[in-house]
Amino acid sequence: FITQTLDGLRRFPGALLVVLSGRDLVAKEFIDAIEQAGDSVLLAHLKQWRQDIFDADHTFSAFDAQVKMEAAVLIWLQQMEKKKPSKARAE
Repeated sequence: FITQTLDGLRRFPGALLVVLSGRDLVAKEFIDAIEQAGDSVLLAHLKQWRQDIFDADHTFSAFDAQVKMEAAVLIWLQQMEKKKPSKARAE
């Protein structure tokens, strides 16, 4: 599954946000796979749009973790809106 996800990320042309929970084995395996692959383009892309929530579990089940995740998504969406050309925002 992780290999397929990495392949999809490499081919995906758009912007993306990766939110990782700190208390999550799957998230750790995902990052380890990227680092082991040595894919500098993918690593650079993830550094730009990666948000770690260290106290969160895999499902962000704690309220505090949910709030942090929602805030990260909101900030990312606001940044994406700023990057749109002016004409596209007006429509």
